Amino acid sequence: MGQLAAGTSDGRHALGYESGKGDLRDCVTAYLQSDPQAKADYRLVFREMPAVAPGELPRRELLAVKPRRGAGNIYEHTCARLNRNLHDRQPGLNAFGDRMPSLKQNQAQRQAELDANRAIAHAFPGQVPLATSRPLAASQFGNRRADSPPPQGQGLDR
Repeated sequence: MGQLAAGTSDGRHALGYESGKGDLRDCVTAYLQSDPQAKADYRLVFREMPAVAPGELPRRELLAVKPRRGAGNIYEHTCARLNRNLHDRQPGLNAFGDRMPSLKQNQAQRQAELDANRAIAHAFPGQVPLATSRPLAASQFGNRRADSPPPQGQGLDR
């Protein structure tokens, strides 16, 4: 997570559209290891947006973290957070292209796709952080965005 927040990691691969999994063409997935000696056991989904001010790092919005195995679909969870139907395309995301990324890409192909999607995300006017977003940086973790009002009428069980 620290590498994602610092901009030294770009994630594993860009996501796409697949009916039943939702339209996540503006999102990226990354893997986390709870044990450095074992394979990655968690998956996270984030999206990138332009920096708030020139010269700053782009904003990265963490949307979901879930175990890679077991109950709980991270893509369903992400679509729910973004208020997207699992079976609908988001016309506003057409700028990201229409290809479903293949997990069989080599590192250079994945990186090229991540770079292309990042350039689109930085110029995409539809990328607006969720009102519940928190910064990924450890020093800011838990702080609400300065321009977002506190959530009204929401229980803590969300």
